[in-house]
Amino acid sequence: MSDNDLLITIILAAVAGFLLFRLRNVLGERTGFEDPDKYTRQNEPASSSSADDNVTPFPGSRSAANDPAPDAEVLAVAEEGSPLANALMVIKRRDSSFSVTEFMTGARGAYEMLLTAFEAGDTETLKPFLAPDVFTAFSDAIAQRKSSGLSVEMKFVGLESAELIEATVDDATGVAEISVRYAADVISATRNSSGEIVEGDENAVRRIGDVWTYSRMLGNPDPNWTLTATGE
Repeated sequence: MSDNDLLITIILAAVAGFLLFRLRNVLGERTGFEDPDKYTRQNEPASSSSADDNVTPFPGSRSAANDPAPDAEVLAVAEEGSPLANALMVIKRRDSSFSVTEFMTGARGAYEMLLTAFEAGDTETLKPFLAPDVFTAFSDAIAQRKSSGLSVEMKFVGLESAELIEATVDDATGVAEISVRYAADVISATRNSSGEIVEGDENAVRRIGDVWTYSRMLGNPDPNWTLTATGE
């Protein structure tokens, strides 16, 4: 090999070495013994024993495990993103037997049944569906009415509306509460011991309104909800 060829070989080797050095500075060097976390792809979430922690939600999206998107029956009664919608989804997530549609069907029937039983003084019908303090209040009102010689004649004409207005879940106890606002048409007349009407009109339909709150321990095999509060 001539001196010129040797000089060219040395120059080319030096250039190759320089390029390799620059390439390693830019890309890094991996030998198979590196800390794998060092080479985690940019924005890749760190590993975790929980599958939910490996989900990186897009901006504005929900984590399916922590904040599931409302389904059709929830959106039928509550605005998406509202406290009511979020609470209903928590109830559904914690109790697979819960259905908003079925709850509202039961709440409509319960209002007519319990209101009619109260006006008739039927405590046996009331007791299984009322919380103890509510049953006591209803029973006391019935007893007071009887002691005053009063009787109520009521006809339930129809339920104008039943609107689900609030829902909450107590994380400590697992008890859910749902409030429903009712509007109904009734014919009602209260008579004294002489049979005279002292309140209402036996021939007139009037509109009444109530807010009733029902509660239930989520996951309880008993699907029935209990009336725990009443208001207007």
